[in-house]
Amino acid sequence: MVSLPLASLAADRKPESKKVSKVAAAPARAVLPSSAANGARTRVLASGPIVRLAPPVNYAMPSMPKPEQSLVPDVAKDRPMTTLEYASTLKAPLGLLRVSSSYGLRMHPLAQRELFHQGIDYASPLGTPIRAAQEGQIKEMQGRKGFGFVARISHSHGVETVYGHMLKFMPSLKKGSVVRRGDIIGFVGSTGRSTGPHLHFEVLADGKQVDPLRLTMAFAPDRLLALK
Repeated sequence: MVSLPLASLAADRKPESKKVSKVAAAPARAVLPSSAANGARTRVLASGPIVRLAPPVNYAMPSMPKPEQSLVPDVAKDRPMTTLEYASTLKAPLGLLRVSSSYGLRMHPLAQRELFHQGIDYASPLGTPIRAAQEGQIKEMQGRKGFGFVARISHSHGVETVYGHMLKFMPSLKKGSVVRRGDIIGFVGSTGRSTGPHLHFEVLADGKQVDPLRLTMAFAPDRLLALK
């Protein structure tokens, strides 16, 4: 048996080709913003793509409306409320307010002479609902000479409000009825001595008429500049 040198055997053997396994490169995934920043959730599926889910629904209860702020000074909380301070909490009797005649001396449109106007007039379309300025009891609800259909409500702390020239009263109300703040008591008319549809509104403190525009600006938003 003939033995060949190891060097010749190594020369005759061809080098084996290295097998390179080609692996497909995975596609790059886009980096999404953090869920803490935009409130969204993400999920990676088995196939690879990233799916964005809808943000979580907020089932929080709606916030309750804030109560109306009182126009009474804070000092009134530490002592009994005066008549004028209580009168300043009255609510305007109409939704849209345009004062056509102010409190005090004026040239009466029908008498054609200067007379003292004991309230204010609101020009408003015929049939506009009139609301009680504050809770109280109806002391008068009838026709009165010059004022037409008029309602008078007695409130707390010696305050009364008067509503004149009404078209008609609320059918469910009568003298002695108790009303709440904002209840409809009647409708704007032109009864009595009147030149057109309007509401004559008076505020009485301890039996004396006072200027409603001096109590609170809520009675005349169109007169804010005139009173400054």
